Amino acid sequence: MEYLTQLQGSVKTYLFDELPLESTSKVEKDFRSATVCPFCRKKLEDDKVRHHAHVAGEYTTGKGEVRHFEAGQYICTCCTKCNLQLSFNKKNYRLPVYFHNGSHYDFTFIMKLIATMPGGNLEVIPTTEDKEMQIEYNGIQFKDSLKLISSPLRSIVAQTLGGNLDLYVHTKQQLRKYCESRGKQWNDEYIDLLTRKEPMFYSLIKSYETLNNTVIPSREQCIDDMKGEMMPQDEYDHMVKLWKTFDIKTWGEYYELYNVLDVTLMADAFEHFRNTTLNAFGVDPMHYITAPQMAYSLFLKVTMEGDHSESSLMTLARKWAQYIMRINANEGLAEKQLVKVFLNRMGEFYESKGIRLMETNDIDDFMRLLKNLRGGITQIVKRHAKVNIDNKEQATSSQGIYYLDANNLYGGAMHRMMPYELVGVPERREVMEKINRDPNGWVQSLKTFGKYGFFIECDIEAPVELHDKFNDLPFFPVQKAGMYSDGIKKYAEKNDIVDKVKEVNTPKLICDLVPRQKYLVHYSLLQLDIQQGYRVTHIHHIIRFKQAPFIFEYVNMLSEKRAKSKTTVEKNLYKLLANSTYGKFVETGLKRIESDSVANTWNEREAIMQKHGYDIIAGTTMYSENLIGIKLNTPVRRVEKPFFIGFAILDMSKHIIYDFYYNVLKNTFDNVELLGQDTDSLIVQLHDRANIVHKMCDMYKSFDFSELDNTSYFYGELVNYYEHEVDKSKFPSLDSFLNFNKKLPGPIFKDEHNGHRITEFVGLRPKMYCLVDEKHVIHNAAKGVPRNVVIDGERMSVKNIDLYKRVLEAEKKEDAVIEGSFKRINNQAFDISTKEQTKTLMTCTDNKRWILDDNIHTLAFGHYRLKDM
Repeated sequence: MEYLTQLQGSVKTYLFDELPLESTSKVEKDFRSATVCPFCRKKLEDDKVRHHAHVAGEYTTGKGEVRHFEAGQYICTCCTKCNLQLSFNKKNYRLPVYFHNGSHYDFTFIMKLIATMPGGNLEVIPTTEDKEMQIEYNGIQFKDSLKLISSPLRSIVAQTLGGNLDLYVHTKQQLRKYCESRGKQWNDEYIDLLTRKEPMFYSLIKSYETLNNTVIPSREQCIDDMKGEMMPQDEYDHMVKLWKTFDIKTWGEYYELYNVLDVTLMADAFEHFRNTTLNAFGVDPMHYITAPQMAYSLFLKVTMEGDHSESSLMTLARKWAQYIMRINANEGLAEKQLVKVFLNRMGEFYESKGIRLMETNDIDDFMRLLKNLRGGITQIVKRHAKVNIDNKEQATSSQGIYYLDANNLYGGAMHRMMPYELVGVPERREVMEKINRDPNGWVQSLKTFGKYGFFIECDIEAPVELHDKFNDLPFFPVQKAGMYSDGIKKYAEKNDIVDKVKEVNTPKLICDLVPRQKYLVHYSLLQLDIQQGYRVTHIHHIIRFKQAPFIFEYVNMLSEKRAKSKTTVEKNLYKLLANSTYGKFVETGLKRIESDSVANTWNEREAIMQKHGYDIIAGTTMYSENLIGIKLNTPVRRVEKPFFIGFAILDMSKHIIYDFYYNVLKNTFDNVELLGQDTDSLIVQLHDRANIVHKMCDMYKSFDFSELDNTSYFYGELVNYYEHEVDKSKFPSLDSFLNFNKKLPGPIFKDEHNGHRITEFVGLRPKMYCLVDEKHVIHNAAKGVPRNVVIDGERMSVKNIDLYKRVLEAEKKEDAVIEGSFKRINNQAFDISTKEQTKTLMTCTDNKRWILDDNIHTLAFGHYRLKDM
C-alpha cells in the first residue's frame, strides 16, 4: 500500500503539473477564426478556449482524427464545457489497480490490510455483504479485471496474445529486470518459453518454510487439489525446462518467477484488450467497472452520437431490410418498403430525442411489467431417447436427435422493432368494449412495423382439442410453484427418498396449459400464439409504446466485428457486449443496497449513524476487529434504465424459439418430439419418411451450417445434397452454401454437435441433462456440480451419461440420489480457505412437468388427460 501511495503521487505530478501552453501566431489565428466547437458542434461565443495536451500522447481533434501531441501543444479551439470534460481532473483522479478475480479472492486480503491502516477515505461497491466489486482507499481504486474479460488467465493469454511475440511488451521488460537482478544474461529466445500461464504446485506450499526446498517436486507430488488430478505431463516437462533455463535453486525462486509472469502476462493481455476496445469503439474500458456497464454506455454512444447522416442511415436501412428479408420476417413487404419503414421509424425515434425513461405516472404500468417479467425457458420434456445408428433402418436419416442452438438469441431479438417510449392509450369503456367484441381479430390487426406497438394484458387459453399439439412446448410460461407427479412419488417411495419430493412453494418458470388471467405479453408474441390456435377471451389493459429498430445499429456493428475477429477473446467480447446490453435493459435497481465502512471505534460508529440516521441502518458486517461495513436501507429507489425494453427483448426472444419450433420444425417434419430445452436451445428427436438432413438443407435459411465438421455424417449428406439439389447460380461454391448464415443472429439455429449424430439423451431435470454422439463426444449440463467429483470413493467426471442413466433407472437409494465430494475455495465472512464439501449432485425429482409412471414421458400441467389421473 505504501508503494501504491508513492506511485499515485508520482502519477499525479506527471499528469497535473502545469506546463506552458504553446502560443504561436498560427494558434492565435485558429483561435480567433473558430466558430463551432468540434466536439459538441455548438456555436462558439464568449466561452471558447484553447484546448491543449496536458501530457504527451494521442488526442482526438474532434474532426474524426486522432494523432500524437506533445505536452503543452495546442490541439484545437473548443467550448469551455468540452474542454473541462476532455481535460484531466485532478480532484477526481483515481489510480486504478487491477486484480484478476479480485472480487472473489484478493479483495478479502486488501480489506483486511485496510483495516490495519490509519484512518482514510474508504468507499466500497459491494456485490454481497462480504464480497466487493470495487474498493477505493484514499484515491486508489482496486478493480477486478475478470469483470471486463470473463476468462481465466490461461485462456486469455492463449487466445489474445498467442504466438505474437511483439505483444509481450511488459513480460519482456520485467523478465529482463528479473534476469539482471540474478546476474543472468537475458536471451530473446527465453520469451518463447514464457508465452503461457506457467504450471504451479499450489498444494505443496504449506508455509514460508516450504519455499526453501531445493529439489523440484516429482510429477506425482504435483496434485491439483481442486480437480484431484496430477499435473499434465507436458506442463511438468515445461516446468522442469524453466528450472534449468533460469537456474532456479529453490521453490521460492520458482514461485517468484511464476508471480512475475502471472502479473506481466495479465498486463500484456489487458493492454491488448484496451487497445482493441479503444480502436473499435473509441472508449477505454478502464473507465468502467464491468463489461455490462461498458456495453450499455457503448449502446448509448452508438445510438445517440453515431453518424446519422442521410447516407449512413440509408446504408443502415438497407442492411436492416436485407436482414429482415433474409430471416423471412418481412410480413409480405418488399425490401424497398422495409427500407422506407426503417427510415420512417428511425426518423420518429430521433425526433422524439431517443429513449424516454418511465416516470412516476407510469408506476402502474411499471408494476405490471415487473410482475410479468419472465426469463428464459428451461425444461425436460422426454427424459430418455436413443437412436441406434448401427441399425440400417434407423441409420437412413429418417430419425435423429439434434441439439439446436440459436445464434445470439438476444442479439437477434434486438434486431427487431423495440419500444423506446411509453405513450398513453385511451381506455374509455366504449373503446375496450369494442376491442373485446373480437379481441383475437383486434390483436391480429396490429401492424408489426407500425409506429406504435403494444403490451397487452389479457385472459387467454388453449382449446382442449389442441392440448396434444401444445403439450411439449406450451405458450405463456408463468412463475409458479411446481408439483410432483404420482409417478415421481412412486419412484421416491421405491428408492426411499420421499424427503426429496416434499412440496415447496419456490416459484419456477413453468410452461403449462392452465388458462391465464391478466397475462401481460408483447403483441407480436400474442399474434403468433393466436395463429397457432390459442384464443384470447378478454383484454383488460393495453400499454402502448412508440417503436423503432433503434438497437439494430449497435448489435449489427458488434455482429460484423465478431465475424471479422481473429481471436476467441475478441469474439467473446463482442458477444458479451451484445448480450449484456440486454441485461442492463432489465435492470431495475430495486434490489441494490447502499453501504458505508467505518473503523470499529465508538466515535466513528456514532458518526456514521448520525450521518445516515439510526433508522436507515439495515445491518452490519465485520471485516475485522478494526473495520465494520454498514448496510443501509434505501427509502427512495430510482429506476434509471428503460426496463420496458428488456421486457420486450425477453418476449421477442421467446417469439424466435416458438416460431422456429412450430412454424419451422413441426411444419416440416412428420413427427417432432421435444426432449428438453435451455434458454436459447432445443433438443429434439425428429422422425420423417424422407431424409432429415436433406429436409434441413431445404430449410437452409433457418440454419447455420458453417461449423459442421467435414468428417461428420451431416456434412457428407449436405455435400451430396449440394451436388444434386442446389442451384449453382445462387450458390456457386459449397462454402457459399455452408456459410450463408454464418454467425447470423436471430432465428438461425446450428447443430451443437457439429453434424455428428447424437446416439442418446438423458434428462433428469432442467439444467441437468447429458447427450453423447457417435464420436463419443459428451455434452452435459449439471448446474451447481463441479466437473470432477469423488463419488463412491472414486474420482470421476460428471460428463458421463451412465451416471445420468443410473439415476433415471434407479432401483435403490444410492442410485436415485448421487452424492459426491469436492474441494473448493471458500470465501465467507472475509475468511478464505480450501474446504471439502459433500452435496447431492444428481436426482431426477423434477416438478416442472407431470412425469408419467414410465419415468420417461411427461405432460404439461393443465393437460386434459390429467383430469382422469
